[in-house]
Order: sequence, then structure tokens, then C-alpha cells
Amino acid sequence: MDRRLLVVALGVLLVGAGCQGVTTEPETVTPAEVPSATGEPTTDSDELVEQHREALRNQSHTTTVTLTVAYPNGTVAIRTDTFAVESDGGYLYERRAVGPYPETVTNLSIWQNDTHEVRREDGTVTAQRSSGVDDTSLSQYLGRILGTFELRGESTAAGYRLTGTAERAQSVPLPAVLLDHRNATADVTVRGDILRTVTVDLEADRYDSDETVDVEIAVTVEDVGATEPTRPGWADDPTAGDA
Repeated sequence: MDRRLLVVALGVLLVGAGCQGVTTEPETVTPAEVPSATGEPTTDSDELVEQHREALRNQSHTTTVTLTVAYPNGTVAIRTDTFAVESDGGYLYERRAVGPYPETVTNLSIWQNDTHEVRREDGTVTAQRSSGVDDTSLSQYLGRILGTFELRGESTAAGYRLTGTAERAQSVPLPAVLLDHRNATADVTVRGDILRTVTVDLEADRYDSDETVDVEIAVTVEDVGATEPTRPGWADDPTAGDA
């Protein structure tokens, strides 16, 4: 597995998801049957992310991670990471940031397959050999987030909904300058064992200014089994050969 690529892509993927959620029966009457590969989803975070990873194996899909930071003066900064994944595990990754994001972020694009990684950053295109990426579902990242919460579940028309709260949420991955993660809420939609949406809201403090910011992490999984991403033109003529 090319772990370096995933670290570059999100900068916060760490092994291990921390504590597990507790299993709880739904508190509301199921209004209609909800499609799912294994029936009613678990509320255990480790099982959720493992089912998610297996459900996306060998399937094309697009995962988008958006991290929004809202400052007390009303200013907002947004970082977006998008993975358009092929059914064989290769993918096109794009990172973009707008506004005063609380760490240095450059726009970055990566075309990855089982033999090579081609990246474009600050207008420069480079290439190197790669052994590929074992897990393009971001299950470790999602496990790190969901392991923070004790989740509760209920069936809805849109899928199985999981919610949770956490007074302390330091294990939720954020830029290093944001400390004391707290007052977190999670809202998750599961369909067919896939974590279709994961939204986390919390507060944190900037160590360099002591101001409190509001943070939202939004993860969406779309286009499952849809058209495969195509190799971008800039990936055909890298300025550096095999490293």
C-alpha cells in the first residue's frame, strides 16, 4: 500500500479508530424497508467502516471530503479533497482550498494507478513508480472520525441514519493548529453498507490566536458503480521520469 499518498492527500489518516460505539436498537418504528446488503447496519464504528470498505471494493465511486472552518469575524475557509476512484483501485485525486485555511495548503492533483503516480502541484508535473493503494475507501480516516462517538441508529426513507455526540473529540482529525476539539456532533447516512454521508460539527481553538472556531467535516460518497474517471491530459507528459 502506498501510505505516503494517502498521507499527502488528507494529511491526517492515522491507523486505529479509538473507541467503539455501543450497539443500540432503533428507537423509532421503521417506516419502510431500507435497502442494505446486510440488513440493519451496526452502530459499531469498526464494523461500519469495514463494511463500507468491502462494499466499495472493485467499484468505481467518488468520495468528497470538505472541511469548513468558520472564524468569529464571519470569515470562512474551505478545503475540499475529491477522490474519483476506478473499479480497479486507481484514482484521480484533487485538493483545493479557498479562504484563510489554518495551515498551508497548495492545490494538488494526482493520477494514481497500480504502477505509477503522476502529480501536478503549483504548475509542476512529476511522476514516480508506485505499488498502488490498497484502500481507496478512506476507511481509516472515517474510522478515526466515527470512533469518537457512541452512535445511535434509526431507519429513515433516505437510509439508515446514525447520530452521536461527544463532549471531547480530540481524535477527530483536524489541522494541527486547531486544539481542544469539543462539543462534537455526528450525522451519518448508510445505504447498502456504504457510508453515503458523514457530517461532523465541532468547536476548536487556534493555538496561535486563542480564538474559537466552528468546524464542519462533510464526507459524501456518490456515483457508486458509475462512469470511471479518465486519465487527465496533464498526466500524459510529466516533466520528471520514473523516480
